[in-house]
Amino acid sequence: MSETILGQYNHRNYTELNPCVEHILGFECTTVHEFAHLSLVRSTSYGLLLSILSQNGLFLESATLLQKAMLHVQEAVAVFIEYSFFLKVQGVDKFKEAKKNILSRSSYFKYIKDIQFLWDEFEDVEIDEKMRLVYWMGLLSLSIDIERIPVELYSQPRKLEKYISDNRYIDQINPTHRFKELRRAFKRIIDNGDEIDFYSALDQNLFEEAFIEVHPYNQDVFKSYLSELCGDNITQEILSKITRASDKDFHLRTKIVPFNMFEEELVVAHKFEWILKQDVGVLFIHPFEIIGQKDPIYGISFFNLKDKKNYFIKPETKRYVASLIRLTKNRENIITAVLPQGFDIGERTIKGLNRGKSGSKLFIYRDIPYIDLNKDKINMLFGEKAKCRILSYDNFICMVTKTNLDEDVYVAHILSNEARSEIQSDIELNILKVELVDGKIGKYDSIVFKNEQDIYEIDILVNATLQYGGKKPFSAYLKQLKEQVKQ
Repeated sequence: MSETILGQYNHRNYTELNPCVEHILGFECTTVHEFAHLSLVRSTSYGLLLSILSQNGLFLESATLLQKAMLHVQEAVAVFIEYSFFLKVQGVDKFKEAKKNILSRSSYFKYIKDIQFLWDEFEDVEIDEKMRLVYWMGLLSLSIDIERIPVELYSQPRKLEKYISDNRYIDQINPTHRFKELRRAFKRIIDNGDEIDFYSALDQNLFEEAFIEVHPYNQDVFKSYLSELCGDNITQEILSKITRASDKDFHLRTKIVPFNMFEEELVVAHKFEWILKQDVGVLFIHPFEIIGQKDPIYGISFFNLKDKKNYFIKPETKRYVASLIRLTKNRENIITAVLPQGFDIGERTIKGLNRGKSGSKLFIYRDIPYIDLNKDKINMLFGEKAKCRILSYDNFICMVTKTNLDEDVYVAHILSNEARSEIQSDIELNILKVELVDGKIGKYDSIVFKNEQDIYEIDILVNATLQYGGKKPFSAYLKQLKEQVKQ
């Protein structure tokens, strides 16, 4: 039986966390674990190179080999920091119980077994210092001279695999080997001196004791190597997006996403309409522009909370979409929603539909991390005199914004708990052009949440889009819809 996925980092500008399952050590510990992955990748040439290759579909087989070569480093550092953070927050007794869990999980124990002694020894050393040491070893392991990997090997994955495992080069380019050498070097420094303590080991040149070279990230060298490797495939736009993570903003680099989904079923139109009349959930409209065609074609889906299924039909016309919206207009249990790219900012409605044809309420659903939010675009989406409230859930918040006061359009944005203070700051500085009405009137107000029904609708939207109760591994749902449009 596969383990439940709590979070992941996929070489993007953010980490992904699953809010729908129990986090054994707590949601915050999972956040710390995933940010350790992101930070190691975004702070080294090795990691940044992998991110760019992965994100742009370049040399994917070779990128997979390089990913595998750093897996041990990544997991050793992330797991050690995650459990150390738990120790720091929860104390020794709870940590001992939690430690039993990791020692029984072979998938994680193999990464942590060579550095777990740091938890048991050096009792006088603060846990923060131990975390710093392990993170530093991970950073040094990935701080290689990427120019030592010949660019011609990327198009020959088998040769690349042999190269990074060759004993002549592993000290220079193999992260796992380098990490193990650093651990051995640390032990030698500690064991060989009568007066040498933990801090002395940190102060010494650990990488010199391990006989490895360390090459900190150099932007000019990195871009030159990348241009040589990828040629015309690497544009200035891609190069300009190379960003390094900072621990000052890691809490804004979290995306709340489900890792499991409801079962899916393709149904005929009349059954789809019958389901809409009976059940509870979100009617999602996905407009797709067709070259040479005036009107979009619409992907249509219904996330059903009642029977935990996602129903969809074959793409339809705008006339059919308008009929569905009329059908559900007075249904209290049905929410109509669209993604930002499906909303016409000028017409203030779903793309291709006429103003006022979106029904009594239309929700624009967003889930991008706050760090990636384009403030100018979101202000255009908000319109004038927008008002917002922030709803709190167990592991995240939902910022609900009522756009122009003369329209029934709302923006619902799911974000990490920690984004709340940044939102409030941006509103105070007029970066986000919206008024936060939290705390002025209590549970309800006269604009955003006028009654319990308004809050109930957000609960439907949140539970359906996050697929609470879903058991099926998540699939590329929108990609599936696009493929249907192509057909």
